[in-house]
Amino acid sequence: MDGDGRLFYLGIVGFMGKLKFLLILSAVLLFGTVGGVFMMDNDSVTVAIDLLFYGPFSLPLGRLVLYSFFLGLVFGTLLCVAYVFVQSLELRRARKDADSYKKQLDHLRSLSLKDAP
Repeated sequence: MDGDGRLFYLGIVGFMGKLKFLLILSAVLLFGTVGGVFMMDNDSVTVAIDLLFYGPFSLPLGRLVLYSFFLGLVFGTLLCVAYVFVQSLELRRARKDADSYKKQLDHLRSLSLKDAP
C-alpha cells in the first residue's frame, strides 16, 4: 500500500471512530431524554422496593427507570474500559512474542545447513 492509500485508510478509520462515538453519544442523549420525559409523566406512580438487607422503601417509577438507565450506562462503560485494558495487555504480550519469534527466525536463517539442528 502506498503512502497516500495508507493515509486515506487511516483517515477513514479515524472518521469512522468519530462517527461511532457521535452515534453512541446521540443514542445516550436520546434515551436520556426519553427517560426524562417518562420520569416527568410518571413521577406520581410509586414503586415499593424491598431489598434483602435493606427495608422497603418507595421510589417514583420514572426516577427508578432513569436511575436504572444511568446505572447500566456507568456499569457498561466500566466493563468496556476493563475489556480494553485487558486487550491492550494481551496485545502487548502478543507483540513481545512476535518480536521474540522474529529474532529466533532471523537467527535460524543466518545458520548454515550444517549448523542447523
